[in-house]
Amino acid sequence: MNIIGKCLSANEFKDYVESKYFGMVNPNKIVLHHTYIPNLEQWSGLKSINALKKVYEGKKWTTGPHLYIAPEGIWLFSDMAKDGTHAGKGNWLSIGIEMVGDYRVNKPSGMVWELTKYAITILNKKLGLKAENIKFHREYMATECPGNAVQKDWVISELNNYNLLPPDRSFVKISTKKTVYFVYNMTAYEIPDWDTFIFYWGTPDKIINITEEQLSNLKKGSILPSFKGII
Repeated sequence: MNIIGKCLSANEFKDYVESKYFGMVNPNKIVLHHTYIPNLEQWSGLKSINALKKVYEGKKWTTGPHLYIAPEGIWLFSDMAKDGTHAGKGNWLSIGIEMVGDYRVNKPSGMVWELTKYAITILNKKLGLKAENIKFHREYMATECPGNAVQKDWVISELNNYNLLPPDRSFVKISTKKTVYFVYNMTAYEIPDWDTFIFYWGTPDKIINITEEQLSNLKKGSILPSFKGII
């Protein structure tokens, strides 16, 4: 089985999808899954990706799901220009997305859910789909996947009310608070001394107001590192 096996940040995934050729006929649905095993505690990035590859090879599959959404980023697994293997009859003209974790009892949250919403939103825009086009694994096969805690009305509501993660190298703040953050690689770095920052880097052209939820879903950096070379 040939897999891509590359982990992308949110911004990298956006650029990848925008330039991606999906074939003569675009996928017309996204099918959502959860990994169940490995769960979040068992997940170990590329090691887990390679282990999953071996599992699928043991089943004689030539493809698997297209994406794995993990706390560290969005993993490209099977080529999205080809039908994957993940949902029986639902494989045809679909993008299979696996959320890392076990969501039988608790809903997905944190970076996994933030990046899942992000990936679906970017794909919907590219493919001309809507939140209501989302499908679940259990609609095609006898399984509770993507977990009984994940219900269709909740997912659709979350997608319809979703605001994209702020882009890399942007300055963000919650409108009701004074603290400004610099966003880089899905991490919010607090600017502790604004006057000093202006002296070294200059005043940013625009500060983006974000919600508390968006800020909480970004990773937290400690002290703003020297980004003079990349701003």
